[in-house]
Amino acid sequence: MDELKIDADLLEALEALPDASEQRLAVFIHLADEPTSEERELLAHVGAAMLPASSTTTYAMMTPRDVRALSEEPWVFALTLSTPVHPLASSSWLD
Repeated sequence: MDELKIDADLLEALEALPDASEQRLAVFIHLADEPTSEERELLAHVGAAMLPASSTTTYAMMTPRDVRALSEEPWVFALTLSTPVHPLASSSWLD
């Protein structure tokens, strides 16, 4: 696992889960360059959203094993844990 490519929050989440865990983490995948067809296949294998041709950022719900393996790919620039998004509560400033 290349810890230099993994942000602190994702690293902490990985340390809390065993490698064999099937629990999935919401991860942003930042690529060094536009992905090749082989790289796109690997991204699809880990469940990443399909990228437009020129995009270098995508996301996936990944197992700890997949995160660790993807961090070792030279074409992956960084992996970051997505923060949970919550719906806005009813509020007077929205009215």
